[in-house]
Amino acid sequence: MRITRDTSFILRWVSLLFIAAAIVLAMVQLSTYSRLRGNYPAGMTIAGIPVGGVDPQTAGQRLLQVYNTPVEIRYAGAIIHMDPAVAGFQINTESMLADADLQRTGGSFWAGFWDFLWNRQTPTSNVPLISSYSEERLRSYLQTEIATRYDIPAVASQPIPGQTVFAPGAPGQELDINRAVTLIEDALKSPVNRT
Repeated sequence: MRITRDTSFILRWVSLLFIAAAIVLAMVQLSTYSRLRGNYPAGMTIAGIPVGGVDPQTAGQRLLQVYNTPVEIRYAGAIIHMDPAVAGFQINTESMLADADLQRTGGSFWAGFWDFLWNRQTPTSNVPLISSYSEERLRSYLQTEIATRYDIPAVASQPIPGQTVFAPGAPGQELDINRAVTLIEDALKSPVNRT
């Protein structure tokens, strides 16, 4: 009888020890999940820029760093770096970060914690770029700064005085502003192809 009593006493303490260890482990995991929930989930992109594992402030800095880099324009053998502000290009970081935050914190905390415990990845989607620019300012820049400086006017063939032949003309080069606006707009909205 004495052996049974000692065994049950030991079993109680061992089970209490396991319960305490489980509670401590659950609290550690809950603390880890709370810290991870403060950052964007792995695999998330905002406007084509990976932001998985970083906080919203760092993500906003990454967005500004990428989309404020100059666009490289190649025309007539020249390379021109155009500041996006010249075209009035602006990204709406607040709206994009708000959309990303909604995805990050939109689900139930406890359902997310359960998925974290079972090492299940939460599905993420890409937040699209929200931006604006002034086509009129871009056209004005292309006309006044690029075309006037880099266009090459064509030279018409001229008669040679005293002869019946003409001196050959020379071809020119003129900027196609409509096509240039489309290409520059694509470059402004691309995180990788800024040319």
